Amino acid sequence: MAEAKPTKVDKLKAAHKAWKAGVAAVARFKFITPEEKATLAARFDEQFKAAIAEEKAKLKAKAKKAKKAKK
Repeated sequence: MAEAKPTKVDKLKAAHKAWKAGVAAVARFKFITPEEKATLAARFDEQFKAAIAEEKAKLKAKAKKAKKAKK
């Protein structure tokens, strides 16, 4: 059976996870302070969540449109 092609939502989630890991690694080696880590994490966390929600809404609308066209 063929593997499902990753959607943009999947790619965004993976990038979000990688971003968090990167910020944590930079903080672990004391290149940034814990306060900077929290600021960066919070700032980009909201942007990633917004982008993921937007893509989910697009996929839902596309599925709804396809279902309506099928009827």
